[in-house]
Amino acid sequence: MNATEREESIERFVACLKIPTVSGDGPDNGSYNAMAEWLLSELSAAGASVECQTLPESVVNKPIVVAKIAGTDASLAGTALLFNCHYDVVPVVAADWTVPAFEGVRKEGKVFGRGAQDMKCVVAQYLTAIRKLCTLNFSPKRTIVFSFVPDEEIGGAQGMCIFLESAYFRSLGHISLAIDEGLASEDDSFALFYGERLPWWIKYTSRGNTGHASRFIEGCAVESIVKVCNKALAFREAQRDLLHGEGKHAGCSHAVAAKKKMLGDVTSLNITMLRAGMSAGGKDVLNVVPAVAEMACDIRISPLQPPSEVESMLHSWASEVNGQQEQCITCFEFVNEPLHEHAVTSTDPEENRWYKLFEDTLSKEFPGTTLIPSVFPAATDSRFLRAMG
Repeated sequence: MNATEREESIERFVACLKIPTVSGDGPDNGSYNAMAEWLLSELSAAGASVECQTLPESVVNKPIVVAKIAGTDASLAGTALLFNCHYDVVPVVAADWTVPAFEGVRKEGKVFGRGAQDMKCVVAQYLTAIRKLCTLNFSPKRTIVFSFVPDEEIGGAQGMCIFLESAYFRSLGHISLAIDEGLASEDDSFALFYGERLPWWIKYTSRGNTGHASRFIEGCAVESIVKVCNKALAFREAQRDLLHGEGKHAGCSHAVAAKKKMLGDVTSLNITMLRAGMSAGGKDVLNVVPAVAEMACDIRISPLQPPSEVESMLHSWASEVNGQQEQCITCFEFVNEPLHEHAVTSTDPEENRWYKLFEDTLSKEFPGTTLIPSVFPAATDSRFLRAMG
């Protein structure tokens, strides 16, 4: 790119960051719709060869935008290439930011904003690439499709899942290769993710006896939920020891470099919600034992661990606590609609020519770069594509 194109691409990135597409708020405050309008405007301006639209199957106020550059080789019809990205971002605690989160601040050669890496950088990269291809009058042999979806950060049920069930997706035929988000690298290594951990969001609810807090209430819901918490934390500690070594824990394990195990090799668990207590007149009531207590977890299951094993463990925690607390019942439920089987992409060059092509191209274009096949430590919309084969 020349200097003008570079500056335009950065300004496009900044404009994208300025649209506050927070998952929980975007459908209500209009930012999801604003993002779709902006995307359609950018795609339409890129060139006449770009066909773009909002999917009619999109959930109200959760638009899915798709774009296509048609292939020229009839023999390759029905073997499209798919480039996916999500435009939603996680919430912001404004007090913890040193710059405004939704202004795309440019400072010291960097751009700051919520979603800058996850994953509005890729949104902007796709738009820049499409514009460049049109400038070069590029005509692909295969059809190239770009999808811009909402709600990846909250499970993808009304984003990627809607796209995969749409008439538009079915019309594409077979998807030969799909590329989605990854992680930024701080050195000359390139992580190519062939699988990811399954995200399970679960909630335990304990229901027990209530009464005045001056007495020893038997069958107490809080006591039961604490016992479940202790089991969850013990499992978490064991998995963390597998990753870092016993007693050697980093502050954050999103990317663990040069270790025998990486984050994708273990199953993580974090308690993300604890709730119990009563209130009256807007104030906490501290002299009554609550009848209900709840605890929620975010679990990411490694491909090295069978999901059925984790589910059995979760059931056993409730069963063991119920056996100790006869007058209190504890059960767990799924908050999301999780996948119950792992799906991974082959990295065997004999089985997967696309992997070989990616590897060879990286080596040719970026000599000295080390390719590291890895399991993605979190979860992306790619898991739904992998599940489809």
